[in-house]
Amino acid sequence: MTISTFLNRLCAWTACMCLMVWPAPFVTAQTDITAMANTDPVETYCRDGGRRERLFDCSCIGASAGDVRLAMAGQAAEKNARAIKSTEKAIDRLRDMATKRPEQAAAFESKIADQQQKLEQLRNPDPMSFGNGVVMKYYDTVPQCRRHDGAYQATFDSCMRVPNDGPGYCECVAGKIADTWVGRPVVSSSDLRSKEVSVRLACRQ
Repeated sequence: MTISTFLNRLCAWTACMCLMVWPAPFVTAQTDITAMANTDPVETYCRDGGRRERLFDCSCIGASAGDVRLAMAGQAAEKNARAIKSTEKAIDRLRDMATKRPEQAAAFESKIADQQQKLEQLRNPDPMSFGNGVVMKYYDTVPQCRRHDGAYQATFDSCMRVPNDGPGYCECVAGKIADTWVGRPVVSSSDLRSKEVSVRLACRQ
């Protein structure tokens, strides 16, 4: 799945959050991307000590998240085209009013400054404004940064905690689930759970 396709689906899921003006503090796309790539908070988010950390290579995600955020910001800016035009028109109207009412020029200038900041945010969404959950959801739709060994161990451990047909059975289930996780077509982590039903049946035959 491309980032563009992901964002289109994400917009529907979040009531078109891509069209929102990102909140203060105001930072444009000129954010220090090098520092962001080296210390992206989504890596810490990924290391939850549980299933997420077992399924995903968090170091891989931390190293590549900067590029993902930049691509998301670029796509969001494109989707903001209508809002950008509307804001530009609002600025033009305020300037015209300031010219016609010089005695209120200071008040209009303050409003113009607010609209200009809004315009800059629309044109250059802050890559870091995308929450860790949103970035992580992207990785749940692509084959990159997935762990076969982690998926195997998580499934095996889960299988062994309940009555079953023995270690051999759980090895079969874990192997098939791990192969599915890193294989094609790409499945999400939530879909992976539903796959276990059919896999468990297959491993009993």
